[in-house]
Order: sequence, then structure tokens, then C-alpha cells
Amino acid sequence: MASIGNSYSDKISRWKVLITKTRDEVAPIPQLAVLHSELESLLTQVEDLEIQQGGMRADLQELNKKRVQILGDGEGLRTRLAAALRATHGFDSERLLEFGIRPRRSRPRRSPTPEPEPPPQPE
Repeated sequence: MASIGNSYSDKISRWKVLITKTRDEVAPIPQLAVLHSELESLLTQVEDLEIQQGGMRADLQELNKKRVQILGDGEGLRTRLAAALRATHGFDSERLLEFGIRPRRSRPRRSPTPEPEPPPQPE
């Protein structure tokens, strides 16, 4: 029994079943033979595309791995360069903003909050 889903693989599976089961049935009817051969041709094309897609998927994974490695190397270099600029200009220099680096800003000190007075003791 053919699958009834609408996924890509379900459709291909139905094509394969129909092509295989009707191979002997379509010879006497010319209209069916033409449709059968067209569907067989499309199936071959789809299978070729699946092979190409598998190769491209492998290439994509390789490219993504390279990209991640390059991004990691770049971030390491950016961090080192930013550290050198901080050492040159000072950690709190506003000039660091020019290079896209946030200067260290000191927080204003809060005055200690007075503790609330305890409620009066009942006599």
C-alpha cells in the first residue's frame, strides 16, 4: 500500500510504486506509456537532484565550520587589539569609543542609606 502523506519522501515513494507496478500495464495503451515514461524521467531527475543536494549539504557544513573558525579567530584578534588600545589610551578614556570599544565608567557611590529607626517599645 502506498503512503498517504504529502511529504517529499512520500510523494517519491508513491511515484516509485506506480512506475514499478504499471510497467507491464502501460505498453498496450500509448497514452499511458507516454505518461509513464515522463514520470520515470522526472523520478530520475529528482534522484539526481537528491545526490547533488547531499554533496551541497556536505559543502555547506564544511563552509559553516570554516566560518565559525574564522569568526573565533577574528574575535580573539579583536579582543587583543582592544586590550592594546585600552592599555595605550587608558581603560576609562572616551577615545576608545572611536574604535567601537566601551570605556570603563565608574559608578557614582551611593551614600549609605540610614537604617530605619526601630518602632517605639510599648510600655
